[in-house]
Amino acid sequence: MQPIINTMAVAGFALSTSITAALVISYMQFDSFMDESMERISGKVTSAVESELNGKLDGVVKQIPTQTGPAIPFAKP
Repeated sequence: MQPIINTMAVAGFALSTSITAALVISYMQFDSFMDESMERISGKVTSAVESELNGKLDGVVKQIPTQTGPAIPFAKP
């Protein structure tokens, strides 16, 4: 009975060690994974939006303003 318990203890230790190592490695690589994923996604989204809007906004904006005014007009006394 003791050899079975010892085998189970060693297997449990190996399992917990491997899970801990996998979590640490995943945590260390998370930033680079997120950066790479964001670059891929932003490139695909940009190309999809550009292809969808290609030529559809022509003439919608007649002239872009060159100066701005106050957000709320002042009341004249």
